[in-house]
Amino acid sequence: MLPPLAENRARELTVQFTDMIRKALGDTPAARAEEPLKLAITTFRCDLCECSGRTMNMHWPEIVGHNCFMDRLSLGSDSYTNHLINFLDGRPRIDQLHLDEAKLDEFLFVDSTGIRAAREVISICGFDPDTATPKELDECGVRLRCRFCARISEQEIFDWQSAV
Repeated sequence: MLPPLAENRARELTVQFTDMIRKALGDTPAARAEEPLKLAITTFRCDLCECSGRTMNMHWPEIVGHNCFMDRLSLGSDSYTNHLINFLDGRPRIDQLHLDEAKLDEFLFVDSTGIRAAREVISICGFDPDTATPKELDECGVRLRCRFCARISEQEIFDWQSAV
């Protein structure tokens, strides 16, 4: 019984996050991609965390494992599923809410600043921001240096994701 529950919830979350990112990307080739959540420019941030720097530029499916998300997530759209999951999980959820888009927008956001920065960094790395995936960028080996932060004696080198 649990595998179908997990599969259903995974589909629901994929649809919800895909809708969020398509709206944020607007009229771009990335928004029309078959799976926009798999693109490197797709970034989310959480406004609930005290240390927001740590929770910026989260990608799919990493965002689903984020603590603020998990603590507010009701794992199913029916009360039986919620009770079953909570029983098996062994800990109560902070809010027993079904994660509809309105609630999701209260604390998780598509990071539009991150998307703009990612577009620029991905282009500098020689990739098309509307099609590049995190895996492609991770494997390319490109490293970047910030001209504004660097000092002669100290220069920090970034991979694509750190540069964003």
